[in-house]
Amino acid sequence: SDNRSRWPRRRPHSVVGISESHGGEDQDEDMEDVDEEMATERGDSNDPAADKNVASADGGSSEYAEAGQMMVSPLKFDPSAASSSKSMMRAGGSRPGSDIEDNDSDDDKKPSASPLESSFEFDPEAASTSKSRSNPSTPRRQISKSAMKASPARSSPAYRLGKAGREGNGLYLVLHGDDVHPSSEILSALRDLYSERRPGDIGPAPFASGHTEAALSKAVRLLRSEGDLIVWGVKELVAEAGPVQSALWRDGDYAATERVGALVLARARLCSSRGLVVSIKTRDELLAEQRASAVIRWLGTLAKSCDPLCNQVSSSIKQNEHLAPMLRADLKLPAAITSAWHSLLLTLLAIPNFKAALANAYCDTYRSVTNEYARGVGVLDRSSYTLSVQFLNRVTYVSDLVRERNLMGVLSRSLLDIFIVAAVPVGPGGRAFSAKEAEARRSRFNADPFAREFGFMPSYFGDFLSPWARPGEEAEDLAQGRRGTRTTAASIASHGEIWLGHGIRKPSAFPSEDALVTTLDPNHPVLTHRRYSPCISDLKCVLNVPGMARLFASVPLPAPLFAAGDDISSMTDQFSFLYGWIQVLSLGQNMDGQVWRTWGQGHVERESRGWVGAFNASISLGSLFERLLSWDDSDPSPLESTAKTRRLLTCAELAHFIMTTGLYSWQRSEMLSYHPSENDQTLSLSDQLHSYCPSALSYCTIASNRGTALASRALPISQVRPWSFHLPLHRFVASCLREVALRPADGNGSIKALIAMLKNVGGEGEMKKQILLQGLAEFPLAVLARAAQIRAGLWKRNGPAIVDQVLNYSEPPFCRSLRDADLTLLQFALIGCQPVPSGDKLSNTSVPSPSDLGIDCAHLVNLILNRFGIFDFCGLQKAPDSNVDRYHEEILAGIYPGEVQRSMQRVGVGIDTDTPSPSSPPHTYSPASKDVAQSLALLEEALHLLIVLVTELPAPPPVDKRDHLKQAKSRLRREVVHKLASGPKTHSELADVQHVLPHRDTVLLNEEGKLVNPDDASGAALEAALEEVADVKVSRGRLTAAADQWEVRRIVWDEYDP
Repeated sequence: SDNRSRWPRRRPHSVVGISESHGGEDQDEDMEDVDEEMATERGDSNDPAADKNVASADGGSSEYAEAGQMMVSPLKFDPSAASSSKSMMRAGGSRPGSDIEDNDSDDDKKPSASPLESSFEFDPEAASTSKSRSNPSTPRRQISKSAMKASPARSSPAYRLGKAGREGNGLYLVLHGDDVHPSSEILSALRDLYSERRPGDIGPAPFASGHTEAALSKAVRLLRSEGDLIVWGVKELVAEAGPVQSALWRDGDYAATERVGALVLARARLCSSRGLVVSIKTRDELLAEQRASAVIRWLGTLAKSCDPLCNQVSSSIKQNEHLAPMLRADLKLPAAITSAWHSLLLTLLAIPNFKAALANAYCDTYRSVTNEYARGVGVLDRSSYTLSVQFLNRVTYVSDLVRERNLMGVLSRSLLDIFIVAAVPVGPGGRAFSAKEAEARRSRFNADPFAREFGFMPSYFGDFLSPWARPGEEAEDLAQGRRGTRTTAASIASHGEIWLGHGIRKPSAFPSEDALVTTLDPNHPVLTHRRYSPCISDLKCVLNVPGMARLFASVPLPAPLFAAGDDISSMTDQFSFLYGWIQVLSLGQNMDGQVWRTWGQGHVERESRGWVGAFNASISLGSLFERLLSWDDSDPSPLESTAKTRRLLTCAELAHFIMTTGLYSWQRSEMLSYHPSENDQTLSLSDQLHSYCPSALSYCTIASNRGTALASRALPISQVRPWSFHLPLHRFVASCLREVALRPADGNGSIKALIAMLKNVGGEGEMKKQILLQGLAEFPLAVLARAAQIRAGLWKRNGPAIVDQVLNYSEPPFCRSLRDADLTLLQFALIGCQPVPSGDKLSNTSVPSPSDLGIDCAHLVNLILNRFGIFDFCGLQKAPDSNVDRYHEEILAGIYPGEVQRSMQRVGVGIDTDTPSPSSPPHTYSPASKDVAQSLALLEEALHLLIVLVTELPAPPPVDKRDHLKQAKSRLRREVVHKLASGPKTHSELADVQHVLPHRDTVLLNEEGKLVNPDDASGAALEAALEEVADVKVSRGRLTAAADQWEVRRIVWDEYDP
């Protein structure tokens, strides 16, 4: 049997043992053997049988000797061991060998003890451990190298770290600067680091000295300026470990080595637990970094001296051997090396071959660097991202990277990886969990065997795969990154069967959490500190290269369509930019949810600043929308190789693809979380009333008398359900619709062609179209209605930050990608989804068929009246109340669902039951029923919305470029007039009007502006518009110089449209 199985169990605060014992009797016998062995070695036993037992017990004295060395409690006092460590340290004894496994030969070579060592002092700590290896006169045991290698405890991280520190002449804890943590958090971490508090203790650090605070503040400023700072070194380590343990560590003692390593790790964890980035380095490594920095600076000086030496230096730096490893470690390099390295690279970029090699290495290492940067490692100003502009704005390099290394797919996948870091699951009622809550629920899910076996989460909200599933390696890669699948409507039934099959009672209604998706945490550092901005900037550079945006609207060809001889494997392995883009936008849906505070709740006490990060993310993503669509349907592919493997889509086909895949799947999953509440007749003006959400919305009697049904399908949205200003996937669809509207009306990519694509569906496609079109109207309208409530003063209890969000949502310059996009979706839902007449009617009734349903004018107006809460305020009467029999017939016909009654919930009837409601029709709700002034304000907001919907329509498609330029000038003139209508403005205050214009208009105006002023093309176009509509108002009589202002002319006031 293995002798190591009988070694005693490790005890706390002692030298590490080798393995655990198996049974109390064996452990007692082992301890007796060890006592005899240790007594024999000390010369306390004269029994030759004992000596023989020690020499041959269980086949190996070395293993038992090592086991005795690892024990603490059974040892007796040994004066020689107590004195050897400190006396040897005072006498300046030689250090052991570099490797603990070779200590036998090293100790034999040590000199004899000096006379000073005879005067020793008692040290209980040294006496309780193994005999010091520093005194060669002390008898020692021979340690087996094979036993030492076989020991699993020898590979502990703390021991390896302590051993590396001994061999590297010391350990140092280095704190790396970042642009995530404010100075106050770094100061707090340093205060705890330098306190007397042990790691793991609870309570504040005992600091009271003002001088200490001043010193720590200087340390923080030094970290900001230099980038790296040694915050814990050998001096602090020796003081914490004590002189005896430090001496034993230098002598190679295992326990002391592990103890020193554990102390350094504890200090590192103290900093890393606060999110700081730290590294543990030896003194030799720090000296090597200084030498490396000096060498790189010397190479930079050589490269700058003359062109031949520059060519020689560039040719010696290889792409895979030097550039790729250096770029991969770029964020973790010391600031001195990074500065010298980037300076050298900028010098060598003058060599075309080196620039191409650097571009290839940059693309190959992009994902790994981006993943580290998303997790808080590195500073943007001292990263390789600053070099990308040197080659990502060149057609040659970008074309090669896209063709050979799938650059656009890499950028899209990297952007997706960044946002996955900040993704959190959505809880009941649409509330997003925080990162801590998400991790806790994920842990509960992992601990649930039932959930692990069947892969779904009854109530734990783990990660989800994607908003829309697709086969292939891409789905597998995403599954590895997201770990989990999301429950859909089709899988809920199968899950119910699983529950019954395992003897678990099936609930009356499956938990709504299973259908919910994932969103972004607005308080995550990825959003609050915009860690995605380098990837967005690189995408803009690539999209500015002519022809690159055309590759965005492309899908892979099926394998049978590949030409003979094509490498199909390399083509199918590439990650599609379009697929990744849809994933990114889906993650941003409904981030930073807002919840209305009811009348019974007080004013919010503390406002979160997460909305700033959410708006920055939406605006950054929105800045790419029109750049991705800046191409014409007739534009060819910029790369000949892609023509064989990918099919280019028209703008109409692109819009149809995104709507019927990504948008439809997200809306379907999101709609599964909306459940109607009970139709209780006892509802009053209370919190229960604010949570009321009917299954259908009642039409007014005026509409029903003119051919509509008595009610219409609608999402059951209550006033207190969380909602969000951010719907990036919907708004990208709106950008696609704007571009489709610019296509010729008689072409295959026109708005008519898109409408035909959506209508030419049958079978299951009818339900798909209904979900798609209902979501196109419902989700944007919910945001518009909540914004109107905020302007009407109904959200004052939520704090002033909600008003700031409305201003960013509905006012220039960001309104184009936010509010205006929502209006575009409502317009398309109205004009593109008219009901198709059907001859399938109910007998003896005028009830329409379900196939007749669509987003028509009556439906849209009814939605606005109910979402704004002004149905009753307008004096309208509910149609179901006037004809209850017809209301039940329409429910039976499937026109809309019936209301959920309290009795139905008691018996477990599902929500989507065909059983008609036995009681009253749905109620109406208004959040402003207590205040007439607020109701009047909501009515004004609703009327203004209707006016904008029917007047602010997309312009007709331009005939040619000249016609397009004329329209662009007209739109610029209109924006300038409305900007000046509020008062005189300076030239700088008028500069943001171009942000409201379409990207195509801005490009055309800049092209013409370059002919007038090449240095300020955009300013020249604005000057031309100002000269037509405004006069300069010169500032006079002021003590300080002020800029001149522009004032609108009287003759132009007729163009103002309030």
